[in-house]
Amino acid sequence: MIQIKQKWIWLLILTLIVGSSVTALAEDSTIVVQTKKPIEQTLAYFQSIQNADGGFPFEEGKESSLTMTTWVLMALGAAEENVKDSKWTVNGNTPIDYINTCSETIEETTEYARIGLALNAIGEKPIYKRC
Repeated sequence: MIQIKQKWIWLLILTLIVGSSVTALAEDSTIVVQTKKPIEQTLAYFQSIQNADGGFPFEEGKESSLTMTTWVLMALGAAEENVKDSKWTVNGNTPIDYINTCSETIEETTEYARIGLALNAIGEKPIYKRC
């Protein structure tokens, strides 16, 4: 059951990224692709699983994960969502707040890279800070 939910989360993230790319392609050519509904469903799902600390879990109801939060931020950036908006604020915490206050130990270069990519995707200037 956990593997199925994780696969759905990854599928939703890819839907957002690919949907955003297809929309950009459609704007540049005569191709018309309807991606609005899957993106809206993906955003609604992300909202439903966002935790009180502002982060996102691998599985609904579990604790927030730095890895998943950064992936979701990249998807939200692709969807041109304002993560500082009240829509993405839970108990006064945004996903950015979660990243800034996380207590996870970062030991891999890929985690630092993903944090930078996620912050860049939402228009934030990444500042080196060890969680």
